[in-house]
Amino acid sequence: MSKYTDIMTHLNPKVIIEKTELPNDTARGKYSLKSSIARSYQEYEKTIIDYMDFHFKEVYKGNSFPPEMLRDRADKYLKKTGGLTETSAYIALSGANGGIPYLLNLIAEAIKEEMKRAYFDYVITTFINPLSFQEVVELMREFKSSLVNYSPKSFAYIEPEAMAADYKEVIWNYIEQLTQYKNLWKY
Repeated sequence: MSKYTDIMTHLNPKVIIEKTELPNDTARGKYSLKSSIARSYQEYEKTIIDYMDFHFKEVYKGNSFPPEMLRDRADKYLKKTGGLTETSAYIALSGANGGIPYLLNLIAEAIKEEMKRAYFDYVITTFINPLSFQEVVELMREFKSSLVNYSPKSFAYIEPEAMAADYKEVIWNYIEQLTQYKNLWKY
């Protein structure tokens, strides 16, 4: 088997969905709230920390992080997906945009994206030595030949050597496009 085949076996959308999306969607779905709004800033903080703790325990089957780490990660996830920082407390207290459930959904989406990228990077570096130009070019050559019938004519003029500099991003974008159509893949 070629390295491209090995990589694509592990980066099959069904595998990615099973490893990254389903556990996170299940954790988010299992967490229930008493209310979609927080009555105070302290209740908002407690809810976010409790959710993060629940989510990580559910997905990773492990111990708790300290509350300050959970809160910090939640802030990073909210900033990453929604660009929210201070406004997240307003959303939780007012119920705007759906309130706390909206914030928890943003957090769950950011965790999924982080897991997906980590899994992708792990698979790529497991099968390809990033310091071997020959391996990277061969991977891009196989990638290009597998897509030649499904790509625009201009794709034929791009040399594998030219794609080698950004090989991770090229494959990541391809995988992202495939997993966007998850309704076509069996869960």
